[in-house]
Amino acid sequence: MKKSKLTPNASKVLAQPIIMTVMMLFAVFTTQAQPESKPRRWHFEINLRYQQEICQHTWSKGRTPYYDFVDNQLVFKGISEYEDTYNKSIFDKFEYGGNTVMFYELYDLNKCMSIGAGLGLTRSFTQEMWQLPLYGTLRYRPWSTQPYTYLYTDLGWTLTNAESPSGDGISGPMFNLGIGKSFSIGKKTRLDLKLGYHLQQYKYEWHYDVTDDVEEMRCNMKEALHNLELSVGLAF
Repeated sequence: MKKSKLTPNASKVLAQPIIMTVMMLFAVFTTQAQPESKPRRWHFEINLRYQQEICQHTWSKGRTPYYDFVDNQLVFKGISEYEDTYNKSIFDKFEYGGNTVMFYELYDLNKCMSIGAGLGLTRSFTQEMWQLPLYGTLRYRPWSTQPYTYLYTDLGWTLTNAESPSGDGISGPMFNLGIGKSFSIGKKTRLDLKLGYHLQQYKYEWHYDVTDDVEEMRCNMKEALHNLELSVGLAF
């Protein structure tokens, strides 16, 4: 996966979650519950999500050629197996994350549960990569008080425009889990605020030719990106 060394100004990175937090607090203290005139089964929702990566786990396994110097010449000695893992966290001062626009189509099964599907578009602010998550979603409302609180989960698959070193596409499963609060701001409009955990995994294989005497080498790579997500949206 190609990764650029873009390191945005810290104030610009922090400005987005601060602005979204202020918007959430403003909604909590100023919005009054307004019951809808007629319950509706179908809902469309659009969310703007900010995600900050907390830690990253990378695992690789493959075969690599082994060389040694003989009479001042580099000589091929054979093939060796390897397996490596490494972890990075927010405490290592690495900067990953991004902004996502997410679209949901939801259907109320009953007063407590909704299901739906959606898609999103993510732009990383530290990598030259676009992501297109496709997912199913489940909402559960254990309390009936207004404004109501709900639990949510998303499960799906993320496509990207990134490529492995051998030119293969990169994609992988995604998972969201969190809690949300919904405020009525009109007869048919609601303001949604969410706080949750986002997991994005990538798994891909890349291969390359070393010399004419060596067979094609292959490497399996896995990445797991753990994020904290904060989002604000409108439901219609």
